Amino acid sequence: MNNYKLDNPEYYNNRELSWLDFNYRVIEESLDDSNPLLEKLKFLAITSSNLDEFFMVRVAGLKDQVKMNFFEPDSKTQLTPTEQLEGISQLNRRNSQLQYDQYNKLIKELEGHNVFIRKPHELPEHLQERLEEIFDEEIFATLTPLGIDAYRPFPKLMNKKINIFVDLYDDHGPQTAIVQLPTIIERIYRLKDGEKSYVVLSEDVIVEHIEKLFKGYSVKRTFAFRITRNADLMIHEEGASDLLIEIENFLRERKKGAAVRLEIDVSEYPDLNGTFLMNELSLTDQDVYRFDGPLDLTFLFELTGKLSEKMPGEVYENFTPQAPKFLNNQNVFEKAMKEDIFFHHPFESFQPIVDFITEASEDPSVLAIKQTLYRVSSDSPIIKALKSAAENGKQVTVLVELKARFDEENNVHWARELEDAGCHVIYGMNHL
Repeated sequence: MNNYKLDNPEYYNNRELSWLDFNYRVIEESLDDSNPLLEKLKFLAITSSNLDEFFMVRVAGLKDQVKMNFFEPDSKTQLTPTEQLEGISQLNRRNSQLQYDQYNKLIKELEGHNVFIRKPHELPEHLQERLEEIFDEEIFATLTPLGIDAYRPFPKLMNKKINIFVDLYDDHGPQTAIVQLPTIIERIYRLKDGEKSYVVLSEDVIVEHIEKLFKGYSVKRTFAFRITRNADLMIHEEGASDLLIEIENFLRERKKGAAVRLEIDVSEYPDLNGTFLMNELSLTDQDVYRFDGPLDLTFLFELTGKLSEKMPGEVYENFTPQAPKFLNNQNVFEKAMKEDIFFHHPFESFQPIVDFITEASEDPSVLAIKQTLYRVSSDSPIIKALKSAAENGKQVTVLVELKARFDEENNVHWARELEDAGCHVIYGMNHL
């Protein structure tokens, strides 16, 4: 019998590096020709969304360990935090290269459907004029250039927002400014010209008309960049008199966490290194990713949503969950009085659960409802039913997990709404 030593690091995969291999598999779905074109583009968007959270939490945690001089290797693979960060940088560059190669390939395929992603100056002249009107009427007033000099230090730029770096000249010499894309403007603009649809990104629209923001200056160079910040901050539950307020404070702080990644669009300037930004953000070259294409490919979610009606053959067929056969047209109340019920989601519809809670909120014989909520959609019928139940005089108790990662703000909102409706709200469990 072989005497295997289970503490051999070769038998194990590091959690963080293994996760990047998983994200590589997501990218590979965009290469699979059995997937429709718009679904392939969605997989590239999913990859970007996944990666944002990975850097905000997993990479941020490793960086915190290094900052605190914690160099203990993990118990399985014996990789130190520093070694894990090096491995992450290498694997993610491999992933990103494939992701952007696929992006450039797939947008070429979109052209076969008369959809063209273009820079503003590449549009037909009458569409360029329309785009300038959009800039003047919708975008210009929302922009605030941020100068950087001895009197105006480097601004605290928001997490995951796209910024435009601007090198300027005037009579006094070189100047530097940053323009952050406001959240209130659209990321993509779609303009039609007969059968053709042109798609332009908002950062490209701003760059095209950037001189309108800097009267009296000569614009030498512009490029887009994006910062990812540490969102793995500690929630101080022990000393918190009100966890809801503590979570709100935490959400404000999370927007200002230390930078953990810098992304730069180098499509116009391939030799761009971003040294100034690296120094200002206390990052190293290991933390910088340079892309020959637009940043934050999650805009593909919005684009594919807008194109799905025009290209119905390039999306998956809608999946409709089946009605649970065991109900036999009985409502959930009737069935539950006789026996336990097991629902198999997502293959069976969630609608009976919604109906069950809605009926309970209206049934005069129901005295109390107790419910746990972890993640809730923006138009949740469950929330409406619970509020209605409380307004109908029932005793409603709801455990809302305020610490559901990256859904905290949403859950704080629902917790307040439920309380205002008369529900008794419990803010999750301590230390979970």
